[in-house]
Amino acid sequence: MYMKKELISALLSTTIAVNACATSVSSKTMESEEPKEKTIVEMALNITSLVKEYIESNPFYFNPQIEEYNFGYLKKDSNILGIKQDEVIDTIKKYQKVTVINEIDNYYYVQTEDSTLGLISKENIEILPDLFVEVDISDQMVYLYKNNELVIASPCVTGMNNKHDTRIGYFSIKYKQTNTYLTGPGYRSYVNYWMPFDGGIGLHDADGWRKTYGGEIYLKNGSHGCVNTPGVAVKEIFNTVSKGTRVLVHK
Repeated sequence: MYMKKELISALLSTTIAVNACATSVSSKTMESEEPKEKTIVEMALNITSLVKEYIESNPFYFNPQIEEYNFGYLKKDSNILGIKQDEVIDTIKKYQKVTVINEIDNYYYVQTEDSTLGLISKENIEILPDLFVEVDISDQMVYLYKNNELVIASPCVTGMNNKHDTRIGYFSIKYKQTNTYLTGPGYRSYVNYWMPFDGGIGLHDADGWRKTYGGEIYLKNGSHGCVNTPGVAVKEIFNTVSKGTRVLVHK
């Protein structure tokens, strides 16, 4: 991940230093009027010009008031464009999470999960709150973000592929419950922590019947749609979230 504030600070420091150098050398040049020192001044001023040109053209510098990054998700399939807005770099699927680095006119400058950098129309992105849960079905991982920082990352098992698929979307936790039974056709399972977010689908521990999580388990031995999560991880999630905490589920 690029660090905008550090990059700008470094570039500005370089500019100040080079300007100081140019001023100092220029003063000496006026006294000695030696052609060699005049060449050094020209080089210094050229470097300063290049740094300023980079800063002015770099999207990290368009809005230096932005203090930190935000996360957002795609409300619809969207093209990600190059800086000049005349080149489609890639197409990002609905509900994918992106890191919003900056704002440029009607676009957000973002980094995708595969590290692609580019512009996406603001109207296609919703900024995620400071606290949210992310479920990545493709990677079989569940994440908890707080204050834009990743605080929990755990393997999980989602709904069995092509039979009980966990629905993608942007949801909210309906309520929290401990020490309860989840029931359905052919099963009645005791769980310590239960957080439904999509009807009868939710996050819960599954250590009572699962020994491993993640990988390709969900393809043949997935859940009935819920997000099975190791007890130690789901306990921490349970103690951090509350009713209404948003849950982003994507592939």
